[in-house]
Amino acid sequence: VAARDDRVRLVLASGGQTLTGIVTDMTGGVIAGARIDAARLQHDARPGGAIAVAFSDQAGRYTLAVGGGEILVAASHPEYAPQTRHVDLGSTGATANFALVPGGTIEGVVRDLDTKQPVAGAAVRASSDLSALDLADVNERIVKADGAGKFRFAGLRPGAYELSAREGARSSRVPVGVGVGVAEQQTNIVVLVGGTATIRGKWGLNNLLPDHN
Repeated sequence: VAARDDRVRLVLASGGQTLTGIVTDMTGGVIAGARIDAARLQHDARPGGAIAVAFSDQAGRYTLAVGGGEILVAASHPEYAPQTRHVDLGSTGATANFALVPGGTIEGVVRDLDTKQPVAGAAVRASSDLSALDLADVNERIVKADGAGKFRFAGLRPGAYELSAREGARSSRVPVGVGVGVAEQQTNIVVLVGGTATIRGKWGLNNLLPDHN
């Protein structure tokens, strides 16, 4: 009814199978706050969107209720390289433990190409040709430089990355290549930005007409 509020009570029935596990690092220490995503596998063996999400507690443990069958489970944390695995949920549920490897780190500063002064607030992009892990990773990340032009990427998988930046009309003309190993820290990386060329012109109707001469 117009101009009247109604209240609806929803009751959810328990269902699905229970997926449990613990998230640790390579030394066996527990990782709290790790994100766990679960997705069903489709008929073409590709995962659909995440259907359940949980975070590990202070003891590194997590619990999810997911529909039965084969699923893809991913564990991720800002300071660690992500992992994924396939899990077959039976009638009694399943357990999926993760031992995450510390991710690599890239730190540096964005500077103006001409003045070499720090560029505050620049958008810094790190891209790689690594295949992205379903549910847990992307092959491109973007962070914003702080007031001193400094930036930091963490939790990177081992591999080669290309860094570029943009701030207003200034952008990188040539990306900076950086290699990262397991838990390796690359520091003092300098990404330069400068003015870019602009093409201007005029388009008229005569450009669309055929030349009969």
